[in-house]
Amino acid sequence: MTKKVYLYIILTALCFGTLEISGKIAGSNLDPFQFTFLRFLIGSACMIPLAAGEQRERNGELAAKGEPAYRPSVKDMITVIIAGIICVPLGMGSIQLGITMTNASTASVIVGTNGMFSMVFAHFIGGEKMSRTKWLYLLLALLGLTFMICPWDLQPGNTIGGSLLVLLGAMLFGLYTVIGKFAGRTMGSITQACSSMFLGNIVLLVFLLAAGRPVFADVPANIGVVLYAGVVVTCGGYLFMFLTIKHANVQTSAISFFLKIAIAPLLSVIILGEHLALNSYIGIACVLAASFLNLRENRS
Repeated sequence: MTKKVYLYIILTALCFGTLEISGKIAGSNLDPFQFTFLRFLIGSACMIPLAAGEQRERNGELAAKGEPAYRPSVKDMITVIIAGIICVPLGMGSIQLGITMTNASTASVIVGTNGMFSMVFAHFIGGEKMSRTKWLYLLLALLGLTFMICPWDLQPGNTIGGSLLVLLGAMLFGLYTVIGKFAGRTMGSITQACSSMFLGNIVLLVFLLAAGRPVFADVPANIGVVLYAGVVVTCGGYLFMFLTIKHANVQTSAISFFLKIAIAPLLSVIILGEHLALNSYIGIACVLAASFLNLRENRS
C-alpha cells in the first residue's frame, strides 16, 4: 500500500471513531432523531459534488465504450429507498438514541461489530458463503460484546436498553451495507451512499414532523457539534473510505473499522473522561481479535 492509502485509512478511522463522542455531546442538548436528521442533511449535501463527479467519470467510461449514459432503473431506486430507510431513520436513529443511554466507549465497540453482521446478511441475502470459521469469528465478537456491556455488573452510564438499541443499529447498518451493494454495482458506491442518505433522511423528516419532534430547534446553540457530525463524521468518513477503496480495495478499507474499535474507546476516555473497567478491555480484545481474523481471511 502507498502512503496515501495509509493516510486515508487513518483519516477514515478518526472520522468514524468520533461518531459516538459527537453523538454523546449532542445527546444532552438535541433530540436524538433530530441530531440524526441534521447530520445526514449536511452529510448528504456535502456528498452531492462527489456523487456528481463519480457519475461524470462513469459516463465518460461508458461513452468511450459507445454505451449510453447511466440512468437509474426502477429497481435501483427501490433498492436505494429501502437501504436509506434501513440506514438513516432505523439504523442510525437507533444508534443515536442508544448513545444517549450508554457510554460512548461501549457504543463505539458495539457499532464496530457491524461488519460481522454484514457477513451474516451477505450469507442469507447475497448468497455469500458463511464458513464455519466465520461463525466462530461472529461468536467471538458476540462474546466480546457481552463483556463490553457486562449486563451482570453494568458500569455507570451504561444501560441494557441503550446497549440493545446500539446493537440493533449496528445490525441494521450491516444490513444496509449488504443491500447498498446491489445498487452500488450499477450506480456507483458514492452515488448510492449519497442517494440513500438523502432519501432516508426525507423519511426521517416526515417522522419528526408527524411526531411533533424538533427539527431545527436549538441548532444555533449546538452548531459546532452539528457541523462536525455532518461534515467530518458523515461526509469525511465516507469520503476517505471511498478514496481507500478507489486506491486499494474494499478489504483494505475494512482496516479503518478495525482501527475504530481500538481508537474510539481511547478517545472517549480522553475527551469525555469515561472509565474503562477490566471487562471493557476483555470485550475490546475479543471484538478486535474477531475483526482481525475476519479481515485477514477476507484479504487472503
